Formats: sequence, structure tokens, C-alpha cells
Amino acid sequence: MRALTTTIITFTLIISAFAQSASDFYRRAVVEYKAKNYPGAIEEYSRAIAIDSTSAVLFNNRGVCYYRMQQYQLALEDYNTAIRLRDSYAEAYYNKGNVLTQIIKYAEALVAYDKAIYFKPDDKKFYMNRGLLRNAMGNFNGAVQDFSAAIELKPNDSKAYCSRGTAFMRLGKYQQALQDFDIAIQLDPGYYNALINRGVCYTKINQAQTAKRDFTLASRLDPMSGEAYYYRGMATLQQMDEINSNKKNRYNTKVVHENVFAITEACSDFEKAKNFKYPLSYEVLEEFCSR
Repeated sequence: MRALTTTIITFTLIISAFAQSASDFYRRAVVEYKAKNYPGAIEEYSRAIAIDSTSAVLFNNRGVCYYRMQQYQLALEDYNTAIRLRDSYAEAYYNKGNVLTQIIKYAEALVAYDKAIYFKPDDKKFYMNRGLLRNAMGNFNGAVQDFSAAIELKPNDSKAYCSRGTAFMRLGKYQQALQDFDIAIQLDPGYYNALINRGVCYTKINQAQTAKRDFTLASRLDPMSGEAYYYRGMATLQQMDEINSNKKNRYNTKVVHENVFAITEACSDFEKAKNFKYPLSYEVLEEFCSR
């Protein structure tokens, strides 16, 4: 009698396992993903796919998990499968663009982003990532167009303004860049990258003192970042160059003393940048501060 009972219980458990649907595993995968347990999420998505191998969503989502784990080739395979299953799947094209960007296949990434935008032209993040890619490819005019499209879709996005400002700066359009950085900082006063970029932009138009104010604000926001100290030191050197460009100043005792103080100030900033392992600081320390 016991043997019969065991057989019935085992049979019941097997039936219960087969009764689970792909959606059950999908829900479990979502829970694991939100908990950042990406291997666990992959396992659940794989179980769901074993039941329903025609779901583009399942392959796309598993691809995202692989992407998070930096397993880019596996992610790419899943995105391609998702696209084969649903040719108009904008998110899969977007995700494919992201992974291709990571593995430095820019031309293919651009095609993927183009497809994503074609099928879903009202998604801000598609334009943002294509704009960042175009920046990396040196197509700054194209980047400006993409960031402008992103701003139209979300006018209060500080990152879009900062990104467009960076593209304008690379085009040498410094006033337009400054306007964008100003807006980005108005929208987010604690935006470190916008302060750094605005400071760099001020150095481009020979406003080193104003630039130093931005770098100082940035250093207060992130005291452990060597970048802000490096750029503030460079702005100090720029001030010295501007003063010394006038030959009369070179023999002015007051200016000579100010130069000594400025060198000390700049080298202090470069030393801080070095302490925080900012790579550009090493060479400039050797050139200006080891005499």
C-alpha cells in the first residue's frame, strides 16, 4: 500500500511541474532581475523559453540579463533571435545597438538604433543613445539633431541638454554649448558632468576664472574625483599664460609673485588629481611641478 501511495505522489508532482506555464517562469525571472540576480533571471527565462520558444519578449529580456553580466555575444544572439521572431521589435533593436556599441561595432550599432527609431519614433532614450554613438563616431551635427529630438520629447531632461552642449562644444559652437550647460545646471544644480563641461567650455573662450568656479563646485560635489582638480589646475595655468602673454607683465614684481603662487596652487590641484589616480595628472605634474 505504501508503494502505491509513493507512486501516486510522485506522479502528482510530475504533473504539477509540467503544468507551470511560461508566464510563471517569466514572473519569477522579473523578480530575480529586479533583485539584480541576473544568473537566476537567466535560468528562469531559459525555462520559459523551453516552454515557449516563439516569444520575442523572453529572448529580448534574457539578452538584457546577459548584457548586465557583460556576456555580450550571448546577449547579441538573444536580441537577434527576438528580432527574427518580431521584425518590428523596437526595444530589441535598441538593445542590440547598445551591445554593439559596447563591443565597438559602431556602424552596425547605428543601423540598429536607426531601426529602433523607425519602429518607435517617440522614445527619448533611442535618440539619446544614438546621439552618444554619433558623438563617439565624430558626427557631432548628427548628435546635436538626436539630442534636440530627445529634448523635444522631454524638455526638462538635464542629461539631454548636457549631451547636446558637449556636441556643440566639439563643433566649436561655445555660446550654444554654454546655453545648454546653463539649462542643464538649472534643471539639476548638482549635475557634476555639466559643471565640468561648462568649465571646460569657459576655458575654450579664455574665461579661466569663471571656469575655475565651476571646477571648484564640481570638486565639492565629488571630492574624490581627480578630474575637477586637474581641470582647475589647468585653468590656473591658463590664467598665467594670459597674464604672461603681455611682455610688460613678465618684469612686473607683483605679477612674478602671483605666478609663483599660481604655480603652487596649480601643482597642489595636480597632486590631488594624482592622489585620486586621474591619469592626465601624471604628465602635467612632471612637466610643471618637478622643477
